[in-house]
Amino acid sequence: MKTLVGEYYASLPSGVLREFVEDPSSREWAYTFLKGRDIVFTRKRRLDEVSGFLELYHSTGKFKNPKSWEGLLGWDLVIDVDAELPEEPEAFLKSLGRLLKDVVIACDELRRALGFPRPDVVNFSGSKGFHVRYFDSTVRRWLRWDLHERRGIKPGEIIQRVGRGVVWLAREGFVAGDRVRALREGLLDDSMYDLKRLIRCVGSMNVKSLLPAVPVWSREGGRWVDFRDEVLGMNDLELGCLVAHRTLTWPGRGGLGVVLSRVLDLDTDADPEDPSDFVEVWGNVMSVLGELKP
Repeated sequence: MKTLVGEYYASLPSGVLREFVEDPSSREWAYTFLKGRDIVFTRKRRLDEVSGFLELYHSTGKFKNPKSWEGLLGWDLVIDVDAELPEEPEAFLKSLGRLLKDVVIACDELRRALGFPRPDVVNFSGSKGFHVRYFDSTVRRWLRWDLHERRGIKPGEIIQRVGRGVVWLAREGFVAGDRVRALREGLLDDSMYDLKRLIRCVGSMNVKSLLPAVPVWSREGGRWVDFRDEVLGMNDLELGCLVAHRTLTWPGRGGLGVVLSRVLDLDTDADPEDPSDFVEVWGNVMSVLGELKP
């Protein structure tokens, strides 16, 4: 496992793990590392103190002093959607595609009903779901943060009330339609809105699955409406294959697929537009990764 993880991070371009983090120096960073046969988690580290990690995390909040959470400067709103995905490759990919459709529909419903902005990034978590990220600069404009501060409302109260309110609305059936029924069944994590919350860094490996958290859409990559139409126009299996293919090939200049091919002599070359071919490749990948998991 350590060899695979080390090779994966070595394959990434410099700076890519900070690409989707506004003001990295204002964040608390944390990571896991291998100590003997145990995976150890440590936090309250600045980014320049982080090395030799298996997984990398950053705080959703921005602080004047990240090591003590003093002086809240801003906050990223992250909607965490998880589902129990089956292990059988084809069923896994179908469920993954179906869940991404749920996420896209929910984002549009939040915009329609609450005036939510478009997300900044939607990424596969590397395990069993997706993270929808709204960056601090986007959240400040949407919540009229400066106005509330002048009225004497503490930023921490804004964060916790808004975040948990969104989850409550979704759970109570505010998000309409059969295709997002899963969101009303409690698959949203309301602990995400604790001021000290950490989130897996985009690009970080997930040691539970040995899959990286990778973006499936970002503002820099194109218009939301085009992404939405692409997602809703594909069948579940095709969409799941597309997400899995991006997981293996991100960021396009290395990535997990290249590492698996080089380190494990595993052929990961497959066309996601041919689901039958890709399902076989994905099954081989998951089988190899399952053998490596601690």
